Amino acid sequence: IVSGYWLVTNLERVKQVDRQILAKVVSFFDVSPQSLGARNVAVPGQSRVAEATVSSGVPVAVGNATVTGGELALEVVPGSTPNQVDIYLNVLPGATAGLKNETVDFTVTAGDKVGKHRLRAYVSVQTELPPAQ
Repeated sequence: IVSGYWLVTNLERVKQVDRQILAKVVSFFDVSPQSLGARNVAVPGQSRVAEATVSSGVPVAVGNATVTGGELALEVVPGSTPNQVDIYLNVLPGATAGLKNETVDFTVTAGDKVGKHRLRAYVSVQTELPPAQ
Protein backbone atom coordinates (compact mmCIF):
# COMPACT_ATOMS: atom_id res chain seq x y z
CA ILE A 1 0.00 0.00 0.00
CA VAL A 2 1.31 3.42 -0.86
CA SER A 3 -0.19 6.45 0.84
CA GLY A 4 0.81 10.05 1.35
CA TYR A 5 0.30 12.78 3.88
CA TRP A 6 1.31 16.38 4.57
CA LEU A 7 3.25 17.28 7.70
CA VAL A 8 2.24 20.85 8.60
CA THR A 9 4.75 23.00 10.47
CA ASN A 10 4.78 26.46 12.04
CA LEU A 11 7.97 27.46 10.17
CA GLU A 12 7.53 30.30 7.69
CA ARG A 13 9.95 28.83 5.12
CA VAL A 14 8.54 25.31 5.32
CA LYS A 15 4.78 25.43 5.83
CA GLN A 16 4.27 21.78 4.93
CA VAL A 17 6.30 18.72 4.02
CA ASP A 18 5.03 15.95 1.73
CA ARG A 19 5.67 12.41 2.99
CA GLN A 20 4.81 8.97 1.68
CA ILE A 21 4.23 5.69 3.46
CA LEU A 22 4.94 2.34 1.82
CA ALA A 23 3.58 -0.78 3.52
CA LYS A 24 3.16 -4.42 2.63
CA VAL A 25 0.08 -5.98 4.21
CA VAL A 26 0.46 -9.71 4.87
CA SER A 27 -2.59 -11.84 5.58
CA PHE A 28 -3.31 -15.53 6.00
CA PHE A 29 -5.65 -15.39 2.98
CA ASP A 30 -5.80 -13.78 -0.46
CA VAL A 31 -8.78 -12.57 -2.48
CA SER A 32 -8.56 -12.38 -6.25
CA PRO A 33 -9.65 -10.26 -7.99
CA GLN A 34 -9.99 -7.39 -5.54
CA SER A 35 -13.58 -6.63 -6.59
CA LEU A 36 -16.68 -8.46 -7.83
CA GLY A 37 -17.17 -6.62 -11.08
CA ALA A 38 -19.29 -7.85 -13.97
CA ARG A 39 -17.73 -7.12 -17.34
CA ASN A 40 -20.95 -7.55 -19.27
CA VAL A 41 -24.42 -6.11 -18.83
CA ALA A 42 -26.69 -8.39 -16.79
CA VAL A 43 -30.45 -8.91 -16.61
CA PRO A 44 -32.61 -9.49 -13.53
CA GLY A 45 -32.37 -13.12 -12.41
CA GLN A 46 -28.98 -13.72 -14.03
CA SER A 47 -26.57 -15.73 -11.89
CA ARG A 48 -22.80 -15.81 -11.56
CA VAL A 49 -22.17 -12.48 -13.29
CA ALA A 50 -18.88 -12.04 -11.39
CA GLU A 51 -16.55 -14.24 -9.34
CA ALA A 52 -13.87 -13.83 -6.69
CA THR A 53 -11.75 -16.57 -5.15
CA VAL A 54 -10.57 -16.65 -1.55
CA SER A 55 -7.45 -18.79 -1.11
CA SER A 56 -5.08 -19.70 1.69
CA GLY A 57 -2.17 -22.02 2.42
CA VAL A 58 -4.51 -24.14 4.57
CA PRO A 59 -8.17 -25.16 4.23
CA VAL A 60 -10.34 -22.05 4.29
CA ALA A 61 -14.00 -21.24 4.88
CA VAL A 62 -16.05 -18.12 4.11
CA GLY A 63 -19.05 -17.14 6.22
CA ASN A 64 -21.36 -14.22 6.99
CA ALA A 65 -21.25 -13.08 3.35
CA THR A 66 -23.50 -10.07 2.75
CA VAL A 67 -24.01 -7.53 -0.02
CA THR A 68 -25.64 -4.12 0.35
CA GLY A 69 -28.43 -2.73 -1.81
CA GLY A 70 -31.01 -5.52 -1.82
CA GLU A 71 -30.85 -6.22 -5.58
CA LEU A 72 -27.82 -8.51 -5.67
CA ALA A 73 -27.09 -11.80 -3.91
CA LEU A 74 -23.99 -13.84 -3.15
CA GLU A 75 -23.35 -17.51 -3.71
CA VAL A 76 -20.47 -19.01 -1.69
CA VAL A 77 -19.26 -22.43 -2.88
CA PRO A 78 -16.21 -24.60 -2.22
CA GLY A 79 -13.40 -24.02 -4.73
CA SER A 80 -11.41 -26.56 -6.69
CA THR A 81 -9.30 -27.38 -3.60
CA PRO A 82 -10.02 -27.25 0.18
CA ASN A 83 -7.78 -24.16 0.27
CA GLN A 84 -10.14 -22.17 -1.99
CA VAL A 85 -13.67 -20.78 -1.79
CA ASP A 86 -15.46 -19.12 -4.70
CA ILE A 87 -17.85 -16.21 -4.24
CA TYR A 88 -20.29 -15.51 -7.07
CA LEU A 89 -22.37 -12.38 -7.61
CA ASN A 90 -25.98 -12.94 -8.73
CA VAL A 91 -28.62 -10.43 -9.83
CA LEU A 92 -31.96 -10.95 -8.08
CA PRO A 93 -35.08 -11.36 -10.27
CA GLY A 94 -36.65 -8.12 -9.00
CA ALA A 95 -33.59 -5.94 -9.68
CA THR A 96 -34.23 -2.60 -11.38
CA ALA A 97 -32.23 -1.27 -14.31
CA GLY A 98 -29.12 0.76 -13.56
CA LEU A 99 -25.60 0.55 -12.24
CA LYS A 100 -25.34 -1.36 -8.98
CA ASN A 101 -22.31 -0.30 -6.95
CA GLU A 102 -22.44 -2.19 -3.65
CA THR A 103 -20.27 -3.44 -0.80
CA VAL A 104 -19.61 -7.11 0.00
CA ASP A 105 -18.52 -8.14 3.49
CA PHE A 106 -17.51 -11.62 4.65
CA THR A 107 -15.51 -13.48 7.27
CA VAL A 108 -12.64 -15.81 6.37
CA THR A 109 -11.66 -18.66 8.69
CA ALA A 110 -8.54 -20.79 8.27
CA GLY A 111 -7.63 -22.98 11.23
CA ASP A 112 -7.63 -20.76 14.33
CA LYS A 113 -7.34 -17.54 12.32
CA VAL A 114 -10.36 -15.36 11.54
CA GLY A 115 -10.37 -12.24 9.39
CA LYS A 116 -12.93 -9.90 7.88
CA HIS A 117 -12.78 -8.70 4.29
CA ARG A 118 -14.64 -6.14 2.20
CA LEU A 119 -14.98 -5.97 -1.60
CA ARG A 120 -16.65 -3.63 -4.04
CA ALA A 121 -19.36 -5.26 -6.18
CA TYR A 122 -20.62 -3.64 -9.34
CA VAL A 123 -22.79 -4.62 -12.27
CA SER A 124 -24.86 -2.79 -14.86
CA VAL A 125 -28.40 -4.20 -14.96
CA GLN A 126 -30.74 -3.77 -17.92
CA THR A 127 -34.26 -5.13 -18.06
CA GLU A 128 -33.55 -6.35 -21.61
CA LEU A 129 -30.22 -7.11 -23.21
CA PRO A 130 -29.39 -5.15 -26.36
CA PRO A 131 -29.49 -7.14 -29.61
CA ALA A 132 -26.25 -8.88 -30.57
CA GLN A 133 -24.24 -7.07 -33.20
